[in-house]
Amino acid sequence: MTSLHNALAASIEEGVRARARKSSKAQLTELVEALRRKLNSALAPNADNGAMQALESQIKQLSVRLDRNDGNGGGAGFDRA
Repeated sequence: MTSLHNALAASIEEGVRARARKSSKAQLTELVEALRRKLNSALAPNADNGAMQALESQIKQLSVRLDRNDGNGGGAGFDRA
């Protein structure tokens, strides 16, 4: 009975970790997509100072997020190409 309990507990824990990795990856994907949009906007010929400030803010957020994930075991499932 103990080995069945241990196996079930391990399975549940892995499921929880997998959901957390997926959630983290989805959030990072959203940040990168927002960064892409702001980069395109900031580089447009008619861009204003606000577009550049939004881009800088997004880069800072992404950097903080990546640094935090590096401390949790190499990116929490975020694949770097």
